[in-house]
Amino acid sequence: MYSTPLLGSDSMHPKSSSRQGRQATAALVRSSILCLFSLLLLAALPLMQGCSSGSDDLEEIVEADYLEVATTAVSLTADAQTFTVSVSANVTVGVSISDSWLTQSGKTAASTTTTTYTFAAAANSSASQRTATITFSGSSLTRTVTVTQDGATLTVSQTEVAVAAAGGTFELKISGTGGSAISVSGDEVDWLTTAVSSISSGYTLTGTVSETVLTESRTTTLIIIYGDITQSVVVTQAAGYFEVSPTTVSVAATGETFALNISTNVTYTVSISADWLTQASTDSAAPTFTAAATTETNSRTATITLTWGDIAQSVTVTQEGGYLTVSPTSIDLSAEGGTFSLGVSTNMTYTVSISADWLAQTGTTAFAPEFTAALNDGNSRRTAIITLTCSCLVRTVTVTQSAYSTSQGGIDDYVIENW
Repeated sequence: MYSTPLLGSDSMHPKSSSRQGRQATAALVRSSILCLFSLLLLAALPLMQGCSSGSDDLEEIVEADYLEVATTAVSLTADAQTFTVSVSANVTVGVSISDSWLTQSGKTAASTTTTTYTFAAAANSSASQRTATITFSGSSLTRTVTVTQDGATLTVSQTEVAVAAAGGTFELKISGTGGSAISVSGDEVDWLTTAVSSISSGYTLTGTVSETVLTESRTTTLIIIYGDITQSVVVTQAAGYFEVSPTTVSVAATGETFALNISTNVTYTVSISADWLTQASTDSAAPTFTAAATTETNSRTATITLTWGDIAQSVTVTQEGGYLTVSPTSIDLSAEGGTFSLGVSTNMTYTVSISADWLAQTGTTAFAPEFTAALNDGNSRRTAIITLTCSCLVRTVTVTQSAYSTSQGGIDDYVIENW
């Protein structure tokens, strides 16, 4: 018994067997190629691993971008000044600044990767602190530096000044930071002037105050200006006072020196109304004055005027009139001569002169001067004049002496006549 092949089976045709052979051959070729590729891949694997290791080394040689600053904060005083910031980078660096009071003034390359940047800060004339930011940027990197500047300062050595009534000068020492120059303003008064000069530690303000002419104190205010800062200084001048004593003075006819008592804190001037009265000393507290001997028989008056500003103090000086009386005004003497005295009443100093040499002054007591007459051995009477003189008066005394006569009994009989 046999089976009958199905219709369409390859076994039914000779070509069917040939096709199957070709398919088997193709499968064998594919398998061989796969095996060969696998062998080649296994052989190339070490080479591929070596290439991978070289790539890692290359990545290590190519450096990453960097940007670094030496400081991130800078503190400044209020004065204008410069400072530097050191930057290390391997990228191109740009600089920006947030505020106009801070500017870049230069840069210097320290190496291929390090650069020193110089910045200038303007003076801060405000009393308030201020801040600016410097930004360094390159590639995708950014670094910032914060710059803080102090506010301006102003120091004045005194805020209150006391000045004597006589005036004078004073000095203020001024120092500060942040300003450009000192200026002064305030009340416009004619009794105070100021001048400012520079010194190593700042400034000196010199004030000059004139003497006061007021009996009350006076005050003004100076405004010291330095940048945007001000400081007030109050200047007070003491009140003036001026007192004189005594206000009346009596002086002798012979003249004398006297003093006045002055209580004052100001400068005064002196004027005198008569030339017979002069100022002898200029001691401000006790000036002295000298009155000359009078040349008048009546009293006379002079005025001393002491002036300070609009204030005048007067002192009246009265000098008594001079007098000189002499008695007797005539004397008769015998030929024998002798000694006699005169009675003098005076408030003056006087001098004595005698017109003849046979009569001489032998005593100088002011109120009873004494005189002596020599013997008259001649044959005629003789006369001499005694003259007493002071600055304003002249008084004379006539002295007559009898002549010697033999008919009258001889010289021994003569005696001084009574007078």
